[in-house]
Amino acid sequence: MTTKLFLLIVPVLICSCKAQVQSGDRQAVTVSVQEQSATKPSAREAEQAINELIADVRAYTLEDLRADYRSQDSGRHELMLATVQDPNYRLQPELRSEGGQASEWGVRVHRANAQPFLSYQAIQAAATRIGSDTVGTPQVTAEKNRHAADQVRAGAAPYVDLFVPVTFNREGTKWTIQRTPQLIGTLTQP
Repeated sequence: MTTKLFLLIVPVLICSCKAQVQSGDRQAVTVSVQEQSATKPSAREAEQAINELIADVRAYTLEDLRADYRSQDSGRHELMLATVQDPNYRLQPELRSEGGQASEWGVRVHRANAQPFLSYQAIQAAATRIGSDTVGTPQVTAEKNRHAADQVRAGAAPYVDLFVPVTFNREGTKWTIQRTPQLIGTLTQP
């Protein structure tokens, strides 16, 4: 009888399903084998998750940026929005392989680089434009960022190409990108 019970249990384990075996007046035996979920997304799932992130970033409003990226820097969100709305701003999923062994998914970013308009000289110029003797005021910061956003909109900013790695989260049966302020900032900050 033990051999028959064993032969009934083995196919259940192989099929990875749940079964209940009963034999006469003997006690029922329940065998349950749980499926293991994947530890990383497939290529299709990874691209889908990254494309969802890209669609959300491209649709950002000023309120969305304020919610996803906290900043005390006056005018920073307006500058980020100018970057996202730039017609030359591009995002695309990318799989980066190193030596054929390791692979890393991320976003290839082509965006304006407003750093030349955010330097100390740019801060001094902003102070001069608004007639301030102090460069560290929120008004000067707002003017510096406003001017940088204008330069991005005018196409005067140089461009930078970046690879930004992403971290995947499993939410039920769906893979998503872990959206941190650091990730949003890297994708949108000039």
